[in-house]
Amino acid sequence: MAGESRACWIWLTVMVIAASLMAIGLVCRTIALHPDAMGFIVTPAEAAVDPHASTPQVIDIDNDGGGNVMKYYEHYKELSNQGVTIRIHGYCASACTMILFREYTGIKACVADPDAVFAFHKPYAFDKSHSILKTKTAVRISRELWAMMLVSMPYDAYRLLKDARIPSATEGDSPDDVFVVPAIFFVPRCEAAK
Repeated sequence: MAGESRACWIWLTVMVIAASLMAIGLVCRTIALHPDAMGFIVTPAEAAVDPHASTPQVIDIDNDGGGNVMKYYEHYKELSNQGVTIRIHGYCASACTMILFREYTGIKACVADPDAVFAFHKPYAFDKSHSILKTKTAVRISRELWAMMLVSMPYDAYRLLKDARIPSATEGDSPDDVFVVPAIFFVPRCEAAK
């Protein structure tokens, strides 16, 4: 009986993770199809990656303030498919923190700067006049997106962030407010060059 119960919990956990990843994919596809409606206007730091390189490539993130969630999602997915190492320096904020998503199994992230931090806030969108949307619908969508992002994080990040007061510009916080966590809490230090 105990074995059946454990198997049931494992199956349920796998189904919840699969549903979460599908939901994030649907949200990202919706954003891609309707970028003007969502209002994300900032572009991510682009890294030049050679898909034909014979050795694993190293990319440095240095004080990345984030930007368009969909662009970061697609960019990290591409980097994960190519199997890159990403060294984090300074801060990695907003959409940049999506590098922590468990689905990016091909990315080997490490902390190069002992003072590196991740800076989190709930997602928000702009209207056509570049004002932050604060409607009931915008608040609901922001909360739903944050919940989907949260379940995509590694367990240590999820456990810390789920009960934290994460700033939300949609709910009245300043868009500059962030919840800061030392990067070393979630990502190992980079190995010293040999």
